[in-house]
Amino acid sequence: VLRTLRPGDYFGEMALIDDYVRTASVVANSRTEVLSLDQWNLREEIRKYPVIAVELLQILGRRLRAAEQ
Repeated sequence: VLRTLRPGDYFGEMALIDDYVRTASVVANSRTEVLSLDQWNLREEIRKYPVIAVELLQILGRRLRAAEQ
């Protein structure tokens, strides 16, 4: 287990950003509802709401820092 996600968390966003193959996998350990966005939807939402890009950058920065420790 690398990380346990909580309500509101997300994964797999890097593949939507950098056009590479998705490397994230997840297994739910309880009843789970998910929302799936394809590349076009994410990019369109970022165009409409640039604050989403700022949020993604913050999360990616935190994950990178944690991985480097």
